[in-house]
Amino acid sequence: MTARISRTRAALAAALCAIALGAQPVAAAESESAPKPARPGAKLTLMKHDGTYSSTPSEASFALLTCNPPGGTHPSSQAACKSLRSSGGNIQKLAENPEAICNKLYRPVTVHAYGQWNGRHVNQWRTFSNSCEAEAATATVFTF
Repeated sequence: MTARISRTRAALAAALCAIALGAQPVAAAESESAPKPARPGAKLTLMKHDGTYSSTPSEASFALLTCNPPGGTHPSSQAACKSLRSSGGNIQKLAENPEAICNKLYRPVTVHAYGQWNGRHVNQWRTFSNSCEAEAATATVFTF
């Protein structure tokens, strides 16, 4: 009887190995045929509000921005993604509009970006003297 149990266990172990080995090439073939993204994407929540970073906003505007492909609730997602790509995802390094003419009225506006940018966590904020300066310094990223 012990010989019969040993043969049954051996046959069962061989069948399980055959199934496992047979399943590996199929899984490998499926993963090789699956499309791979060209580059990591981005998913950012963008916020702007009156006041400084340390102030508690009474009202704030939000937009969701996804890149690769551009989308989300941002009204100009393609242009915003292009601007962020040129700055490496850093809102401190966005190209400023040299033609913008802003007054010197002090009414602070804070912009905030948090989420994922090409595989890295982002949590950035910047305060400007007024909304004109914020829009001139952040291109289309915070225009919503």
